Amino acid sequence: MTIRPLFVLCMAVALSADYSIDLSLVLGLYLFYPKWRNFSADCELLFLGGLAVVLLRSYANWRMWYPISAGEYWTYWSSEVYLRLETRITGIATGPYEAFLRAVLIGDKSMLSTATLDSFRAYGMSHMLAVSGFHIGFWVLLFRPITILGRTTISARIVHFFVAIFLLFYALAVGGSHSVFRAVWSYVFARWSSIGQLNTPPLHWPMLVAVGHFLVDPTAPRSLSFQLSYTAVFAILMALHGSSLDGFTVDFSAPKSSTTRLQKLLLPVHISLAAWAATLPIVQYHFSGATPYFLIGNLLLVPVYTLSIWLSVPLLLLGSWIPGSWVRMVNEGFQWFQELVIYYSAYL
Repeated sequence: MTIRPLFVLCMAVALSADYSIDLSLVLGLYLFYPKWRNFSADCELLFLGGLAVVLLRSYANWRMWYPISAGEYWTYWSSEVYLRLETRITGIATGPYEAFLRAVLIGDKSMLSTATLDSFRAYGMSHMLAVSGFHIGFWVLLFRPITILGRTTISARIVHFFVAIFLLFYALAVGGSHSVFRAVWSYVFARWSSIGQLNTPPLHWPMLVAVGHFLVDPTAPRSLSFQLSYTAVFAILMALHGSSLDGFTVDFSAPKSSTTRLQKLLLPVHISLAAWAATLPIVQYHFSGATPYFLIGNLLLVPVYTLSIWLSVPLLLLGSWIPGSWVRMVNEGFQWFQELVIYYSAYL
């Protein structure tokens, strides 16, 4: 059995209790377009699938009584990562800027004002405040000067191993949500494949991670964060399939040389439209509505907030070495922009 049928079975077993899933839909996804289609292969696949369903249900019941948790070693070092990031943020940011950086870098939204949270919801930008693939991509790109040191396959894998360890500690430090673990493990596997030049299709990695997610916690696919995260990433990968940017959202590797400037410029548009369109049914189902200002927020405001995150990098790395005037300018500039966003969100 390939990863795709196993992915379909795991998700069907997990979601059958929450959604009315028609068996014909499961069979369609299960049997759709295998290259080796013939009668005997279909019978074998259906037999193994039926056996897998029985085993997966038994496994899900067993895992409920014997859950998997992070060990003491991982818990300790993830808390150290959290505390060191928190100390750095407190030392270089104040007011709204500190609250924003705490939310996007360490997953602490306690300092965000109600008006700020309402403005992010009004513009459909709440995903920025949930640590996910967007934030993992930030750390991966930040480590790019280190990862390029691996000029041979062996050295590249050694560097990748240490980056992966940090990302796993970071994922635990910020709460270990389904979306952040999806991003970390997808990147770890995809980057490893890229180093070895295995040319594995990008869609296989989130499927593999989703199956692993199910095996660790069979109730995970039933959570809203899991459904939104995986639905969005599948939609983005399918929208970029066949283009020179198809692997960027998985392993964050540089675009291929054939990528034009227009394609790079339109990448945020493709990502926003694909994620919004795919997750809209889930949002409508759970929240009975969706903001019509999603594109304004994601195409105009998100780039400014992203720039604010990158402006914090030299402050976090150099700390007291940065002139106080520069620190005040960044903090006051962010505060002015945030007040402007909140002011106009009141009219939406």
